[in-house]
Amino acid sequence: MSFKDPPTLQQLARRSLLKDEALTISALPNLPVQLFPPLFKDAFTSRHPNILRQMVAAWPFPTLPVGALMETPHLETLKAVLDGLDLLMAE
Repeated sequence: MSFKDPPTLQQLARRSLLKDEALTISALPNLPVQLFPPLFKDAFTSRHPNILRQMVAAWPFPTLPVGALMETPHLETLKAVLDGLDLLMAE
């Protein structure tokens, strides 16, 4: 008999944020920086373009590791990342 480990609180928080796009976007300025990379990865893999666009614009680190996530490129997801870079450059 095997048991699956229950999700961590961080995993539950990320799932909750991805379910509510408006909440996620409004919470970005207050998110702990430790939550950005896993939330970005979740938003990227589950294809949430509006969240991605805003996350890229609010990205708190000097590099954005998009190439590592591009196992199966998806045009809309990549466009959202590029749009987020445009937002960042416009600021």
